[in-house]
Amino acid sequence: MKTLWKALGLAAGLALFAWYVSRADWHSVGDALGRLGWLAPLVLLPYLIVYIVDCLGWRLCLPQKLGIPFGSLFRIRWAGEAVNLVVPSAYVGGEAVKVHLLRKKGISAQVGTSGAVVSKTAQSVAQLLFVVLAVGMFLRLGNHALGVYAAMLTILGAGLALLIALFWVQRRG
Repeated sequence: MKTLWKALGLAAGLALFAWYVSRADWHSVGDALGRLGWLAPLVLLPYLIVYIVDCLGWRLCLPQKLGIPFGSLFRIRWAGEAVNLVVPSAYVGGEAVKVHLLRKKGISAQVGTSGAVVSKTAQSVAQLLFVVLAVGMFLRLGNHALGVYAAMLTILGAGLALLIALFWVQRRG
């Protein structure tokens, strides 16, 4: 039965991929890649660097004695992030995938979940700091209507409140 579900999942994924490919404007894609020329693959480099650094950070969230090779962690993280990007699960579904795949490597669900929570919390803190810096620069750059200032402060306040709630939930266990 497990094989049937895997085959159905693969078929559904390939069908969805084929549908996306069929809807792509390949002429525009070719034009854009033609303008980039041989530099086209370099477009992916910044994301790859961020992804590698993020994976190294995630590795630090797990106990060092586990000894999982970086390549395995990279693939597990890749699978989890793929789920986060495709499935509308508020970036939580991929964390469950990561924990499941870590369990297949002999890591307990408790350790995997703790690592995933710490990693996601660190990402949230970094993203909030980035948003704070971006809002500060945006507001410094020009004269904006009073509503823009209010909206920016509301967004910052909501982000900070969510982050505080996240820490509070973690402290309570």
